[in-house]
Amino acid sequence: LYDLRVRFGEDEVLSYFGLRTYQLADVHGVKQPALNGKFTFLTGFLDQSWWPDGQYTAPCDEALRFDLEATVMFGFNLVRLHEKVNPERWYYHADRL
Repeated sequence: LYDLRVRFGEDEVLSYFGLRTYQLADVHGVKQPALNGKFTFLTGFLDQSWWPDGQYTAPCDEALRFDLEATVMFGFNLVRLHEKVNPERWYYHADRL
């Protein structure tokens, strides 16, 4: 990830961005998914974003981060979201991992 600073007059915005490529690459004569030019075996799960205390609302920011950290801990490299858009903080934590 790259940090970004944009200034216009007295206004300033700080953010970040990332660059990646995704393509189907020829690996030993077979088309395989490649992330940033490297073959990547995609393994993940369907995240339905259900929380016991709030149904579709996470109880706190730490809970969002914990779920993503557990995803990596279990060896997954993909999360498929189920019929909803998660809060922006979820995407922030996903980017940082």
